[in-house]
Amino acid sequence: MSSKTIDYNVISAALLGVALSVGACTSEGPVDNPFLRSAQWRAYVAASDLKSACRPGTPEAMRLVFNGDYKEEIRSYDIRASADGTMLEARRRGSTNLLSMDLLDPLGLWRGEKHVQSIDPATYGRIKTALIQSGFRDSQDDERLKSDTFYWVASACFDGAFRTQVWAWPSDRYERIRFDRVLVAIDGFDKPLREPRPPRAQFADERRENPPFEIRFRGGQLY
Repeated sequence: MSSKTIDYNVISAALLGVALSVGACTSEGPVDNPFLRSAQWRAYVAASDLKSACRPGTPEAMRLVFNGDYKEEIRSYDIRASADGTMLEARRRGSTNLLSMDLLDPLGLWRGEKHVQSIDPATYGRIKTALIQSGFRDSQDDERLKSDTFYWVASACFDGAFRTQVWAWPSDRYERIRFDRVLVAIDGFDKPLREPRPPRAQFADERRENPPFEIRFRGGQLY
């Protein structure tokens, strides 16, 4: 390797070391540290923070997460009501290209985009109605959600009761989803969701070094 050649594997490893040294693992809301995100992903998707805060009399809250092959696109939507109004925090992270790295913000590639906005009662009502129409209150079989596939997870605290549901592709249930179009129309990213497709083939070395991980949905809970 010449002195002018950039070894992006070395850069990534160095950034990982820095990232891990400045943060500890929690599941409180969206994950800002991009390298800790995968380690915290299960806790965040499971919405353990929403669950622990959900009790009679607390404001409603929702978390909806889209996994469009974890390496290619993830989106999350945190919606929380309060006396001052309802806030929507939307995040999106697509695939990363090290050639476009900004040396002034080297973690920016992995951090992704973020939009925070206040939403009116009518918009909140449309999201909640679409979620319920998509089968949020239905009974559901157990699922194994692999990171290289497509799925949605929604958790909410409604009327002091916490509930989580999943929609995995391909399935009739996934085709029933209605809340996705409502969220994408207002999230500020101006990009459509990735269309579902089968997992791409991986070479043996790639799969061994960076294998897909999974989240299990069983008995109405994520593990």
